[in-house]
Amino acid sequence: MIDLIYKVFDTESEETETDVEIKATVSLGSVKNPVINWNRLRKTIGDWVRPEYSFADVDRFSDADSYVLQSFKKKSSLFLKEGFEIVGQRPELVEYEKKRLAQIAYVSKSTELQLLNQIYGNLSRYSNAFVAIVRDEKASGGFAYKASRSGKKMKPIAGLFVLPAPSIEIKVDDLSHVIRYRQYVSGSTKLHREYALEDVLHFAINKKEGLLTGTPRILPVVEDIRALRRIEENVELLVVQNIFPLIHYRVGQESAPARTNYNGGTEVDSVIAQIENMPPEGIYVTPERHEIKMIGTEGRALRVEEYLSYFKNRVLAGLSMSSVDVGEGVTANRATADTMSRALVDEVKSDQKLFEDMFNQLVITQLLLECGQNLDMADEENRVYLRFNEIDFDAKIKKENHATQLWLQSGLTINEFRDALGKPAMEEEDWN
Repeated sequence: MIDLIYKVFDTESEETETDVEIKATVSLGSVKNPVINWNRLRKTIGDWVRPEYSFADVDRFSDADSYVLQSFKKKSSLFLKEGFEIVGQRPELVEYEKKRLAQIAYVSKSTELQLLNQIYGNLSRYSNAFVAIVRDEKASGGFAYKASRSGKKMKPIAGLFVLPAPSIEIKVDDLSHVIRYRQYVSGSTKLHREYALEDVLHFAINKKEGLLTGTPRILPVVEDIRALRRIEENVELLVVQNIFPLIHYRVGQESAPARTNYNGGTEVDSVIAQIENMPPEGIYVTPERHEIKMIGTEGRALRVEEYLSYFKNRVLAGLSMSSVDVGEGVTANRATADTMSRALVDEVKSDQKLFEDMFNQLVITQLLLECGQNLDMADEENRVYLRFNEIDFDAKIKKENHATQLWLQSGLTINEFRDALGKPAMEEEDWN
């Protein structure tokens, strides 16, 4: 239950304003999603369904293709390049969140950075990440609370563990709404584990309405990758066939054909014997009746450079990368290289915004419910947020300089200026 407080003004009096509080109580469990999931039209295993896309195929592509693998690595390294912060208006709640995340990382035998990196690693590969929650009051610094939707008593979170996405199956109701998760290994009746809906956090990006899972980003690039690899295989065959040219040694001419020696041998036989006994570093010295020609492609082969470049650029564009990101572009200066890498940086920054929103909703808010206080989560003062530090230094410097100029010219108040810098508002004691 959430109490929503509105303020209205007494419009009958022009001289004074009277605040009137109106409380509206909303039950979170009273509204259900009316959308029918498309996955119910797919072939199901009982009431369990596979995700709409094969995450195992994504793994096979990332293991076999260097461009795909490098795109995942580049995005993961940029994602946590400058670290993150936990921010909020109440310092005691911010400190509580930091301690709880450290406890969860310790119990999970990991670190906060490793946990975030694992989650985003799955998001960048599959556009989905499934995180299992282990609840234990003895191994947690939080308190049990009553869930507003189901009314169940929820134990506090002790650990978070990222599940392998290719092994996930989803249990759905009549409208294909998710009611349970399962980690399943094909061909085995024992290697599986079921999870309640509230014990799995599903992070998803690039998700279409009416689908259970997000669409992997490399899906449109798959056919381009296959076309590029087929061309490269044909180029390899072309190189193998033409790397050693055929040597044609002609003996004699139409007006003076090859002669027959006194012992019955021909002039051709003499040349063959001479070639067979010649060392590799030897040279040929011939009269005018002998001609040596190397038979090869002689410039008549198909020019494949443009085809290779075209399909390679299609693959890199589909992966939001440039030639600079994969170590090419030697002649590009710094400004050109930064411009070419802009698509990759912009995509990672967009992912950071989406990740912040999902992590704040799924993890941070749930930890606040476990703090042992009856907090009104609709009050901005009680909210705590995960924030990633700026990964684009040039953009950060320009933004800060612009905010500084606005503040110096009285275009911003001090607190608006500090907010533009990502700093908290100044309190009374700060001025002292």
